[in-house]
Order: sequence, then structure tokens, then C-alpha cells
Amino acid sequence: MLSWCDFRRQTLKLRNFSLCNLVILDFSRSVITHNWNGWRHIKRAKKLKVIDLSICLCLTKTPDFSGLLMLERLILKDCVKLTEVDSSIGQLKHLVLLNLCNCSNLHYLPKELGGLPSLTELLLDNSGIQEIPDWCDMENLENRIVQISTSAKAGDSLNCLNSMLTLSLDRTLITHLPDSIGALTNLECLSLKGCYQIKKFPYSIKELRSLTKLDLSHLDIDLPDSMESLENLKALKLCLFERGDVSSLPKFPESLTSLAFLSLRQIAFLDLSNLTNLKLLMLFIATWNEIPSPSELVWIGRLSKLEVLTLGYPGMTNLPLELGGLPHLKTLQLFNCFALECISRIPSSVTKLHIGGCRSLTTLGISNLKNLSELYVFDSPVEDLFGHELSYNPVEWKTSKDDGADSRHKFMQMVFKTARTRTIWPSLL
Repeated sequence: MLSWCDFRRQTLKLRNFSLCNLVILDFSRSVITHNWNGWRHIKRAKKLKVIDLSICLCLTKTPDFSGLLMLERLILKDCVKLTEVDSSIGQLKHLVLLNLCNCSNLHYLPKELGGLPSLTELLLDNSGIQEIPDWCDMENLENRIVQISTSAKAGDSLNCLNSMLTLSLDRTLITHLPDSIGALTNLECLSLKGCYQIKKFPYSIKELRSLTKLDLSHLDIDLPDSMESLENLKALKLCLFERGDVSSLPKFPESLTSLAFLSLRQIAFLDLSNLTNLKLLMLFIATWNEIPSPSELVWIGRLSKLEVLTLGYPGMTNLPLELGGLPHLKTLQLFNCFALECISRIPSSVTKLHIGGCRSLTTLGISNLKNLSELYVFDSPVEDLFGHELSYNPVEWKTSKDDGADSRHKFMQMVFKTARTRTIWPSLL
């Protein structure tokens, strides 16, 4: 490995210095340009596999890559003045990774990019790319991760990407997914986080039967009834914002093991009783107008495999009785349940209890929690916390009436940290 970070020289003179065995070259944060005289020396490194040109702020065009035929990883992230990728990139038949994240002035990719048979990761997050290349020329591409730019054109063809496993369109301006999305029959992970202009899914989404992870957070989308057809879906993140009330949600596939659901809308009927394989459920109904009675949450008792439950219901006054019948529940988190007055009937299996923003809470019955290891109470005026003598000493115990933003932030960090410990969630949170 040769690291020349912050390299400032316009000329490079090498004497008695062999590059024939060089594998990794780090030129990040350097002032080099595409016509820098040192590239003629670098081309002697016939075994070179990695070039890192991150944050090269003088780079407006990539260098000529001819001669670097063994290159596997090319990193150009944060090259904010980059406007052109040299067509010689088409010669890099071993290239696995091309990272162009945050190249905000790069608007087009060369057509030669379509001839890279080994390309598995193409990262274009927050770049200035204005159109998706003609992927139909990429017959041998086995994409594992493709992240489309913030300005990719809606409706561009995806017909030839049927080997793709992960598609990330986070924070793009795409207005809709093309019908050809259904052709991605091997797709396992689809992330649309922050795609505010996407309002609905095409019906062809039902063809994504290999999908295991779906992130629809930070956007407002109408879900198709065909959601239930995603028979291998394991993890789903979903947000519904204030764009009219809905009567009910479509039926989700029973394969789900993790569900995070946030709604700013009023939902007339919420029933997730068919999700009997759920192990993690995060449920936030962030509106006072949605006030469930305990009977409306009776379906929670049917989720017998549930291990982590996070509830955020501002108008809920009591926990459902059925909560006490969850034999495998380990973590219970209650956040912004403003009207909740009493917590009792918690399953004895619970080892972690986190309470935040439950401002009406006065009674906390936890004498049966013999295995409790964490008890966090924030911004919740519990008067009868020690109503019964406790026969154990929690490993971590913290109470606070502080209602500041810092406490709320720490509590939410704790909530999502719990979710990340689930192996199904890391790439979605």
C-alpha cells in the first residue's frame, strides 16, 4: 500500500522506486488533476487493485485508466468539481466498486460503464447524475448494490438489472418507480428513504418475491394491496405523513419479523394480527386524534414471538391486557404515551423497560420483573415507582423528570439502538 494523502506536488519524479507490486494507492485530499504528470508512473503498477481519490478538489475529470487493467475498487467520493468520467473506464473489466457519492457536478456517466462485467457496487448517492445509463448493455452485470443519484429521471428502464440484490434510491428526486421494477426478481433490499416525491408503488411491486428488506421511511406513499405478495419480506420501515386519513393498511406478508411503523395520519382500523412471526415491532401513531381503546390493540396478544415492542400512542390511557400474554417479550419501550396513567401486567420475561415522555404516568407496577436489567424513565412523573419492595438490583437504573430535548434525544437513541441490535435491521436504520 502507498499512501500519499494531501499530495501537493504538480510533478512526480521517481528514481529507483518500483511500483510493480503496488496494490493499494491512496491519493485522497490531494490537488492532482487528470493530466497530472505522475499518472504515467502510476500506470506501471500493473497489480494495482485500489485507487482512492476521495476529496480531490481539483479533479474535474478522471485520469486515463488504460494500463490499470487489474483495478477492482475506484473511489471518487466528494470530488465536488468532477464533471467527467473518462471513457477508458470501460477497460477495467475487474472493477467491482465505483464510488461517486457526493460528486455534485457529475451529471452523466460514460456509456462504456455498461461494459464492466464485474461491477457489483455502483454508489451515486447525492451526486448530480441526471439520468440512469442504458443498463440493457450490461448483460453480464451482477449488481449487488446500486445507489441512484438525487436527480435520476423517473421511469428509466430497469429491465436488464434482474441480477441486482440491493437497490438504494435514498434522498432522490425520483417521482415514481417504473413498472419494470417488477423485473428485479432477485432483489433482496429496496431502500427509498427520503424519496418525498414518490406517492405510490407500481402494481408490479408484487413480483419482488425475493425482497427481504424494504425501507419506506421519511416519505409519504400509498401502498398497493399487492404488498402481501412479498412472501419473503422480513423487515419493513414505513411512514405515513399528513396527506389525508386512511381507513386501513393493506395486509402485510406473514413473513415479516421486524416492522417499524410511524403514522401522522388517522387510521380508522389497524390490525396486524396476521404478523405472527414478528420479533420486533415499533409502532408510533403521532396524532392525538388517534386514540385507541385497549380493545383496538387486542391483536398484540397474538404476536407470540414478539421480543421487542416499542409503542408511541399519545392518547392511550392503558396498556392492552393482552400485552401480559407475550411469553418471549424482552424489551418494552413506551415513548410519548402522554395519556398513559398506569403501567402494569408487564410480562415477567421483560429484562429492559424504557419509558419516555409518558407525562401522565403515576403508577408503575414492576414487582414481577425479577430479571429486569435496565430501567430508564425520562420525562415521566412516576409517583409509585417503589410501590412494592423489589427483590433484585437492576444492572442499569436511571430516572429523570427532565423534559429537555437532550433527554428525549437520548431516549430515541436508545430506542433505535435496540432496533439495530436485531440482525435484520442494520442497513435500514
